[in-house]
Amino acid sequence: MRKQKPRPLLNAYHRKQNALSAAHAAAQPPMSTDQWLKQYADLRRQKYEYLQQNVVQTDPVAGMIQWSMWSHAPDGGLGHGIHYHDSLRTDDNLVAFIRGFAWKRDPDAIVQGYYIRPDDITTAKVMADLKQQIAELLAANTQHYYPETWITERFLACGNC
Repeated sequence: MRKQKPRPLLNAYHRKQNALSAAHAAAQPPMSTDQWLKQYADLRRQKYEYLQQNVVQTDPVAGMIQWSMWSHAPDGGLGHGIHYHDSLRTDDNLVAFIRGFAWKRDPDAIVQGYYIRPDDITTAKVMADLKQQIAELLAANTQHYYPETWITERFLACGNC
């Protein structure tokens, strides 16, 4: 097998990140499995609470998605899922988020979706069309988010895995 030529920038970045992670892990006292599971559950709960903090309305389940409306999109740190961005927005172009990837393994899973409150740029009609498009993509179980993919001329989907 032929050896691949290293990519210096990418490798340097990953070496630095790995070194920082290893140093951080070495500084922490060893954890039991129960402690690790508790810490993991706490982080998942914090992430869920962060996603829920700006929710002003939750719609009934429509198909496989339960949509919740944000008063405004959070600044970041949404966790695993798919981000949907509106190219017509100059600032804060995140308009929707699908939490997790359970729908890939289980077609009967109820997916939690979030969207911003419609405004002058992303109107209620545009948002309804986007939500319908997302529902169709998830129902078809298509890989529409990686690499970044334009699902329409206006909306970009990005996976955060």
